[in-house]
Amino acid sequence: GLASPFIAQAFLAAGAALLMYVKTRADEFEAAQLARSQSQSGPQRAASSLQATCLAAVSIIVDYRHVLSTAGVTVVCLSLVRAVRQAAFPLWGEAIELSPTTIGLIVGLSNGMDLLFFYPAGIVM
Repeated sequence: GLASPFIAQAFLAAGAALLMYVKTRADEFEAAQLARSQSQSGPQRAASSLQATCLAAVSIIVDYRHVLSTAGVTVVCLSLVRAVRQAAFPLWGEAIELSPTTIGLIVGLSNGMDLLFFYPAGIVM
């Protein structure tokens, strides 16, 4: 019925979250093994490595704050528009009394167009 796309999306989101968790744990395991193999003073070395990583991240953010503030705001706004589309089209279609089939077709075509632009956008980036 009408709930099946939402159920499928929930399963896809759960699968993506599981894959991210597994990948993160594997990366943490590799980092721990590397730290143990290079360890000169154990926990002190790991703490200094974490501190250096945090300082590097902060310095990158500070150095590129103008780019991040302008491009970051743009990306957030565009992402918001893409996310709202998933709810706005069906609600608006219902408000103007379109049939569920027509609304589904419009949403499907919209998602298809979104999917078609991923590859060209990746090339441009």
